Amino acid sequence: MPGPTHHFGDFTLIVSTRELRRGDLPIALSPRAFDCLVYLIEHRDRAVGKDELVAAIWGRVDVSDTQLGQAVLRARRAVDDDGHTQRAIRTVSRFGYRWVADIST
Repeated sequence: MPGPTHHFGDFTLIVSTRELRRGDLPIALSPRAFDCLVYLIEHRDRAVGKDELVAAIWGRVDVSDTQLGQAVLRARRAVDDDGHTQRAIRTVSRFGYRWVADIST
């Protein structure tokens, strides 16, 4: 069964083929940054705690905040977001992250 396809802005995230596209152009993305995008989008109805996100991306809990921060930074950059504007991924202070961009599936 194919996974969902999510559309936001000019972007399309195709879960089954692990592709992120802007228009017709593929965007190179590390596996962990891709997994970060997918998890945040699929749980966009709520804020996701750092520990939960780490467990979802790495499958373990002994990952540094720096490693998580790098995965989130790469995910943000891939969708033309950053830590200042936070149009897609919002930082929830002392908790984690939340996907805030409008999505159509």
